[in-house]
Amino acid sequence: MISTRKHTPDRRLRIVLAASEAVPFSKTGGLADVVGALAATLDQQGHDVVLMVPDYLPIRLANTAKLPPVVDTGLRFSISMNGRAVEGGVNWTTLPGTGVRVFLIRQPEYFDRRNTYQEMGQGYVDNCERFCFFSRAVLKVCRQMVLRPDVIHCNDWQTGLIPALLASQYAGLPGFENTGSVMTIHNMAYQGRFWHFDVPLTGMEWRYFNHHHMEAWGDLNLLKTGIAFADQV
Repeated sequence: MISTRKHTPDRRLRIVLAASEAVPFSKTGGLADVVGALAATLDQQGHDVVLMVPDYLPIRLANTAKLPPVVDTGLRFSISMNGRAVEGGVNWTTLPGTGVRVFLIRQPEYFDRRNTYQEMGQGYVDNCERFCFFSRAVLKVCRQMVLRPDVIHCNDWQTGLIPALLASQYAGLPGFENTGSVMTIHNMAYQGRFWHFDVPLTGMEWRYFNHHHMEAWGDLNLLKTGIAFADQV
């Protein structure tokens, strides 16, 4: 039998878990199960865990009976997506049965859809834009809410941009002086490959679009980006 006693670690870390899905808020496969379970386990071990996932409103509303109340934090932010200002917000709740805080990233244009990644077997044509926005929002929210994470744990290609932005733009900024990144690959078959003209959506400089960092076979590869920049994989 697994003990439910809360373990006190030698050092309590503030860990931000970023993922495109997590049980019970959204689920298309095993990623959601792993992320939800990992957040609960890290909380049980005594760490301060913040889970960030997109707020897929139609999916969440369909599961309202299974979820704790969700409230609007009032936080608003804007991200330039290839020259277009895109507004976002943050809703807040908790992971049931834990002390994990959950920040749901709101952006109706990107996330108010019936499905997470695709419609009728075809990936959404703006998936690169959607998850570049989400990745950039994770770091912006960390900064605006003064979370001061010790670790940002990224999961699969949808969050592969985060280690790159952390290393190239946020390292050394107040609240990020000692922040490390971890990249976990749950399914190597999905790499987030997009045409190279999507690079401006990442907010990264073009000089990083090379075979050492973000490029693979002429395409932008977001999983490779995460692997190249993360402190641990």
